[in-house]
Amino acid sequence: MENPPKPLKFAPKVALAVCIGMLDDNYKKVAYHLNDKGESKKLLMSFLMHMCLSIYYSAVTLWCLSMLLRCVFVSVNFNVSLLR
Repeated sequence: MENPPKPLKFAPKVALAVCIGMLDDNYKKVAYHLNDKGESKKLLMSFLMHMCLSIYYSAVTLWCLSMLLRCVFVSVNFNVSLLR
């Protein structure tokens, strides 16, 4: 066919435009889904990291406090034993 009818000439362009639109919509849906999945994972990892650091700092603080109290009680007991 040397001269196809005008609608037949534009049919591949219209089909391509429709396919591109459908693929673009599907891509957006997949991208949003994967992004939301990644964000929730990132938020969970951030929460767990914060919790681990809080527990670590609490443990270090308690250890330092116990060392301080030991030093105070040892020095008090040492001074009391010298007075006897």
